[in-house]
Amino acid sequence: MQIDETFFDENPLPQLSAAEVAHVQILMGKNQTFNEIMNEAVLKTIPKERRQTYQQELEQIRSASTSDEIITLMRKQKEVMCRSALCLRALELQETVLPAIVKRFYKNRIDNFLECAAIILYHADEKYLHELYQNYREIWSPYAQALVCLLISMCDYENTDDFLLKEYQTMKRHYPEETYYQFPLLALYISHGEI
Repeated sequence: MQIDETFFDENPLPQLSAAEVAHVQILMGKNQTFNEIMNEAVLKTIPKERRQTYQQELEQIRSASTSDEIITLMRKQKEVMCRSALCLRALELQETVLPAIVKRFYKNRIDNFLECAAIILYHADEKYLHELYQNYREIWSPYAQALVCLLISMCDYENTDDFLLKEYQTMKRHYPEETYYQFPLLALYISHGEI
């Protein structure tokens, strides 16, 4: 099917969709300066106990050296402010950590893990995202699939219109109460320079 201007007129993006939030988080996930400024502002407003949790998680991230440690942190992360540091640590250990992240991405349904993995996959060697795209039907979670749809458009994969349109229609039909369909829709907007 041809995607043209009428498609975007007939399928508007919701204002401030979940997909747009994910898009910004993925783009900014590796921007240490931005994340430090944001964290500094937030840390001033949160209770002391939460600041302590943040510091403890940062220490765990800095000392993590195995894929199991990184994946455990991705799954059990309490402070979203630590996400950037965790993603950067995973990317430092890319050769050993990314194969394990990809392996778990197929069956994982934990939002923290999937959102962190999306940031890491975007900034990692493209071969890891390419593997997930090639084996897309083996991904169990519709949220994980939605994130892959967004990532392939952000990474400028070519000839994805039919795939993204089909996923948009499928997710909208099968998960009408969820926002998964917004991800392939946003991916089409990105692919066509509509954003």
